[in-house]
Amino acid sequence: MSDELKACPFCGGSDIRLEAFGDNGKPFRFECCDCDYSPDWWLDTEAEAVAYWNTRPIEDGLRSQVDAMREHYHQMSHQLADANAEIARLKAEIAAHVEGNPVLREMRDDDNWEEL
Repeated sequence: MSDELKACPFCGGSDIRLEAFGDNGKPFRFECCDCDYSPDWWLDTEAEAVAYWNTRPIEDGLRSQVDAMREHYHQMSHQLADANAEIARLKAEIAAHVEGNPVLREMRDDDNWEEL
């Protein structure tokens, strides 16, 4: 059971116990055995109690933002790698032109050439 439950939202504990048969006729809720947190709600079914316990809108929203940022990072990393490859290609092309042009070769050899 506890492997499908999120950790306690207050202490982070994982020792979560299902309580059954509440006073108001709704039979299910959970209790954290690490910090004794027990919500005031009782739900009709175990599935409803699990869904309610695992509902963390702020945490879920932050995880969604982190996932989006990771995806953006990966896209930018690929774009940077592509840009670096293009820079290397252009430098090689320039070097080939310099080697093929006596005036440019002389400028380079006379130290009048600014290093790329």
